[in-house]
Amino acid sequence: MTPPTEVIVAPLVRDRRRVLADLVALTKPRVVLMVLVTTLVGYYVGLTGAADWARLLHLALGTVLAAGGTLALNQYWERDVDARMERTRARPLPDGRLMPLEALAFGGAITALGIAYLAAFVGLAPALVTLATFALYLFAYTPLKLRSPLCTIVGAVPGALPPVTGWLAARRARAPGDRSARNERRATDRDRLPGAARREPAADADRSRRRRLLRGRAGAGPRLRRARRLACADPVAGRRAPCAVRLAPLSAGAAGAAGAGQGVSPTFGRTSPGRELQTRNRLTLRVLLGILTTLALATLLAGVRW
Repeated sequence: MTPPTEVIVAPLVRDRRRVLADLVALTKPRVVLMVLVTTLVGYYVGLTGAADWARLLHLALGTVLAAGGTLALNQYWERDVDARMERTRARPLPDGRLMPLEALAFGGAITALGIAYLAAFVGLAPALVTLATFALYLFAYTPLKLRSPLCTIVGAVPGALPPVTGWLAARRARAPGDRSARNERRATDRDRLPGAARREPAADADRSRRRRLLRGRAGAGPRLRRARRLACADPVAGRRAPCAVRLAPLSAGAAGAAGAGQGVSPTFGRTSPGRELQTRNRLTLRVLLGILTTLALATLLAGVRW
């Protein structure tokens, strides 16, 4: 008869830095880096003007979160297979350094956060493409890896979608029916016109009023005479002037000099959009460098192996 044995159950204390390093390793940082590079290449190809660094920062952050979460869920899915192979046996889940529920919660949380972040700060179309990448990689490519060599063809689709995400972000694409992107493109095209082709909102309203008056059904009488006076009136001097002189636009140099004299744009009477974009890009670049420096220091302190 064997003597009774006493079993002592005690909680296992884990080093926080080790847990943090395992969570980062769960996202496969080297693969995330390649996904980020291809996304940025797509953004560069899709540019039609100056880069918006704030938008680029939002795109990079959302892409890193979504890609890291997808790869963490992939390791959760393949934890049993990884435990059988020598190459993957030392990963956090097969080695027992992380619990499967921790990996599932972590991967799902940052994936959802990344897609929602892209939808909120970049656009709905890039978020939808990222969601499609997540679904194809996790629910189509991953199960096929154990069944057919054709999985590489299926896996090529989510591998090719990150540049599409960057291209859509550069083109400011949004959901169908959303007119904000169209309005932004119109404003950008209007800003690119030379000073001679620019017109102030007051002049636009005046022309619209003239058209409404001239198209009225009362072909003669006071209404038509009033329309003619408006068409040939000089709003600055308060007197009548020849129509050809009143409607002749300023030259590009004169319009630019007038706007520069006031320190504002000659088109809309406000600060130039190009200057606003440059200022915002400088601030965003400083923030981006600060984030990269912080991540580098955190990586060194946590001892993450890339």
